[in-house]
Amino acid sequence: MHSSDSADNDSMRQFAAHLSFQSSRDPNDAKLVLYSVDLD
Repeated sequence: MHSSDSADNDSMRQFAAHLSFQSSRDPNDAKLVLYSVDLD
């Protein structure tokens, strides 16, 4: 599963970490963070 959100959204960052999502900066847009998690 993939998601993207504003890098300024601290609530989403905490929520994603709580759900074990991996996060990284979008290489094409420094204002976005990309989140992903394997659902297997």
